[in-house]
Amino acid sequence: MVFLFPEKAYRVCGPNGLWDNRNGQFSKEGYTYYADCYTEEANKVYQKFMSNKTRAEQEFIRNTVANARMFESVGLCISLITTITSLVIFCYFRSLKCHRTRIHKNLFVAIIVQISMKIILIVDQTVARENGLKNVGASSGDSNTIYDTRIFCEILYSLVEYTKTVKFMWMFIEGLYLHNMIAVSVFSGKPNYKVFYSIGWGVPVLLTIAWVIPMAETTDSKCWYAYYYKPLIWIIEGPRTAVMVVNLFFLLNIIRVLVMKLRESQTNEANKVK
Repeated sequence: MVFLFPEKAYRVCGPNGLWDNRNGQFSKEGYTYYADCYTEEANKVYQKFMSNKTRAEQEFIRNTVANARMFESVGLCISLITTITSLVIFCYFRSLKCHRTRIHKNLFVAIIVQISMKIILIVDQTVARENGLKNVGASSGDSNTIYDTRIFCEILYSLVEYTKTVKFMWMFIEGLYLHNMIAVSVFSGKPNYKVFYSIGWGVPVLLTIAWVIPMAETTDSKCWYAYYYKPLIWIIEGPRTAVMVVNLFFLLNIIRVLVMKLRESQTNEANKVK
């Protein structure tokens, strides 16, 4: 017989006929060791966060992760509803139509797509684990879910990271537009949307491709397990960090310009504070 999964889980039987609990105690239930069934990447993550922890501490960590995933799911659903509502408002009311709201719409579309795919991934992983080994929270490998489908799973994660980068780029464009309107009056005319679309939707394509190619060549684990702990993530995370730094500069410069204009105005102190 040929086994698709040659790794084996095991238990340790003590001299008194009870099962080892992995903490020096023995009971009828015992503990099943699944470490040999994990991939190399999963073992590294496990050792990093779970080694030198007591059984109670490990259980606390697992419960914390499960609760965090639940709060994440609720937060994503709320964000999705509110973002869709905001997009509908901007599209429905003609009085709100302007360059700023046009930039907002692109940002909202990126947020909606990214959140939708994230929710799909969370639901898919939950189904995969429910159909698999519930005790370890792992997939069985044959659940017919996205999580257990090579290539398709990696494509979906690539799209998640792509749309996440798109969000950062449109936040950068919003900061750039506001900065130009307030601090650089020479650029206060109609914005060049060809440049904006190239930055907002085009640059993330190049960054995602630059990340996907080395990931596909160097990672053999299913669904690029724990890819966020790999140094390659900085291919896309680096530009996102740079966007936050540049936007912070925009913010500080805008505040500087506003303070200078307030000092030059002839209004009273109360109006200056407002």
